[in-house]
Amino acid sequence: MHEIQITAFCPRSKSLTPEEIAEREEQLKTWLKKYRSITADIDQLMEEISTLDKLAEQANNVQGQDGRCTGMVNELIGTLEGRIRELSEMRLYLQAILDLLTVDNERQVLYLHYVKGFNWAKVGETLFMDERWCRRLHARAIRRLAEMM
Repeated sequence: MHEIQITAFCPRSKSLTPEEIAEREEQLKTWLKKYRSITADIDQLMEEISTLDKLAEQANNVQGQDGRCTGMVNELIGTLEGRIRELSEMRLYLQAILDLLTVDNERQVLYLHYVKGFNWAKVGETLFMDERWCRRLHARAIRRLAEMM
């Protein structure tokens, strides 16, 4: 399971040291890398819910109408749906982080690399840019976001 401790983005009252900025940059990269795994987890949980629904239906047909099995399955489904909501909120928050960037190229580089999972060559090919330029845009975007935290 994923746990993300995210500091609220707000104007800073003091300037940050280079070490603090570097630490925040690493935090951001770690959070953004979790975007795809969160999406995969949500998909897996949705499949589990579908399987549980089918099993509950089969159990009802075998068991008759007393519904004990269905009640337990519904409770488990509720737990899974709660986890899906949590993960969806994390994913929305990570998307909001990307949306803080006002420079389209920077936002696109982060989106393609972290959300779509493209390697740097594919990011460059997609955006018609040199791979090295994509890496520079990435570093600049991460730095901007770190400074906003």
